[in-house]
Formats: sequence, C-alpha cells, structure tokens
Amino acid sequence: MQMYVLYRAIHAAISLYELLVIVWCLLSFVPSGGGFLSDLRRAIGMFVDPYLVLFRRLIPPVGAIDFSPAVAIVVLSVVDRLLMAILL
Repeated sequence: MQMYVLYRAIHAAISLYELLVIVWCLLSFVPSGGGFLSDLRRAIGMFVDPYLVLFRRLIPPVGAIDFSPAVAIVVLSVVDRLLMAILL
C-alpha cells in the first residue's frame, strides 16, 4: 500500500512536469510582446529549461524546430512506466 501511494505521488509529479513542458511549448508560439503570457512562459521556463537543456545538447534543432521537448516527454513517460513496474 505504501509503494502505491509513493508511486501515485511520483506519477502526479511527472504528469505535472509533462504538462508544464507542453504548456511551455504552446506558449512559445505566442509572440513575446510582454504581458501575462510572456511572464508565464518565462516562469514555466525556469522549471522546464534546465531539463530540456540536457536534451538540446544531444539533439540539435532541425531548422527552426526543436525536438528536445518531445524527447524529454518520452523520457519522462518511460521513467514513469519503469517506476510503475518496479514499485507496483
């Protein structure tokens, strides 16, 4: 039972982080002219950028497209599934 509670807490944290990466990506399409959305993107970026930098070193952008957020989400999903297999 304790392992289930631990896994649920870790799963919730991973899901929230994946959501932050997705929101950060969507906000990157909004022109940065200041205002609330720009501030929100910058705030989310403070949490997301350190993790994404790990993947940007390995996967350079192709043209203007940065695939590092997609790879980062896949890695988070794999870690989540591995933890589920180990803890449950």
